[in-house]
Amino acid sequence: ADLVVRFAFSRTPMPLTLAVAPNWAVTGIFSKQVQDENLDGAIVTPTLPPADPKVIADLMEKGERNYMSGDLATARGFYDRAAKLDPACERCAVKLELIEKQMLKEINDAFRIGEGYLKDGRYDQAIWSLERVFALAPDPKSQYHENANTLIQEAKTKKAQNIR
Repeated sequence: ADLVVRFAFSRTPMPLTLAVAPNWAVTGIFSKQVQDENLDGAIVTPTLPPADPKVIADLMEKGERNYMSGDLATARGFYDRAAKLDPACERCAVKLELIEKQMLKEINDAFRIGEGYLKDGRYDQAIWSLERVFALAPDPKSQYHENANTLIQEAKTKKAQNIR
């Protein structure tokens, strides 16, 4: 009944079948028995308007600036947003893939170096190296974050034991 009022279908011949999208857009109206092919034609895939090339260029430029200044996580965010806005942008996809590979390499390097410092009893350097992971993998729920936290806690505990 809500649809009848909402779309003013009160004077429409009955029976009536409507194909309604989740956003309440009516994508098909059928006044006779519905055939499968009619319903298939009423299902529409949402599409986004084409991305504004200026917006994509701006996002890529901001990504490049952050990359050049060493802020890989922020640069990745700009590249990711550009790639999502324009899935056909090859440059966006290439930059995103390259930065993700570099970030993974730097995360692994930070772990390797941090673990080396930890084994050598250089706890402050271990903590410093492992905290780099937080900048590269800012999601506190990521496995990298959790592993870095575990090793940092180990370094702090060992450092406190050595001071006493």
